[in-house]
Amino acid sequence: EQYGIKAAVFSDCGTAGLLDDVDRQSSAGVFDPNIRDNLGLRASAGISIDWKSPMGPIRFDFSKILSKEDYDRTETFRFSTSTRFQ
Repeated sequence: EQYGIKAAVFSDCGTAGLLDDVDRQSSAGVFDPNIRDNLGLRASAGISIDWKSPMGPIRFDFSKILSKEDYDRTETFRFSTSTRFQ
């Protein structure tokens, strides 16, 4: 805490499904057959490290995919920054 660093453990679980045809459109407004629609369970767990750096808040997220579909795009690391309002 002396260095402005905090850690957290997280988990996330859910489904991605029951999409309308409008939700299956690409950014160009064309129906995209590659967008799959099922109720398969997705789950992940991980840790987050928050640092209140002199330049502003910085966050590192590390995750482990526990359950996914073969066609899912996954992320196991995320880096983010933000500004501090005073």
